[in-house]
Amino acid sequence: MTAPVLRPSRPEDMPALQEIYREAFGDPEDYTRMYFQSDLFTQGGALVLEADGAVQSAFHRLAGPSLEGRPFTYLYALGTRAAARGKGYGAAVVSACFRLGLEQGAPGCLCPASPSLHAWYREKAGAEPLFSVREDYLSAASVPSPPDGWRCTPLEGRSYARLRELLLSGKPHVSFPDRFWDWQELSCRYSGGALALLDCGALVGAAIVQREDEETLSVKELLLPEADMGAAAKLLAHYFGAKRAYIRSPLFWRGMGGKARPFVVGRLPEGEAIPPEAWWGPVFD
Repeated sequence: MTAPVLRPSRPEDMPALQEIYREAFGDPEDYTRMYFQSDLFTQGGALVLEADGAVQSAFHRLAGPSLEGRPFTYLYALGTRAAARGKGYGAAVVSACFRLGLEQGAPGCLCPASPSLHAWYREKAGAEPLFSVREDYLSAASVPSPPDGWRCTPLEGRSYARLRELLLSGKPHVSFPDRFWDWQELSCRYSGGALALLDCGALVGAAIVQREDEETLSVKELLLPEADMGAAAKLLAHYFGAKRAYIRSPLFWRGMGGKARPFVVGRLPEGEAIPPEAWWGPVFD
């Protein structure tokens, strides 16, 4: 048995990275292939733990997000082979990624999928909440038609990014490079959703929409400044033929109801803090 080694991924690790990704998330083969062929994935961009002659755990380090000039490293798709779990490999990879982020001046951060995982990242790697989200749920047996003139128009990724920056101007928010938006567009379309322009009469908004099933939407980002976001959510439900939607929106716009909760966690240099209402946005899943 060889001692575990942490190192950047290599081209020859591709089969192992894909296998760990599929095993961890259960995504279809074509979706997994789509991610590894996208520009979001970069050769050498993952940190892997190798033990017993094989890659056992991996965490993808995606550079480029920034908040008002402060760079971040987005940590994506942590996975450990089922046969290697319980040995501390995942925690070792996470801790190393946080340490690298601090050393390189781009702190690592990620979005845990559940409250229990928030606690796990805090316990194993010292992660603290950095960004929060407001979440709401829309359910209706039949969603009414939107008002006359209201429209939903799909956008390509880079057009969505430009619209997003206009809508968030003057608000603390994280910006992402084009390759993130290219991937988000692919991911949304794969699910039957879209990146969307919302034309709500005198107001313009934007939304990241993925379809969870035939009747359920996951609105990963709903941006409609100073307006009734619930009405915009109904527009999306009508456009996509859904009966319910889970919705995320920034804390600094009050039009949406719902509850605030910690969303993205990470480790910052000592003494540094994030504005309390700063918006992260999508997690590119």
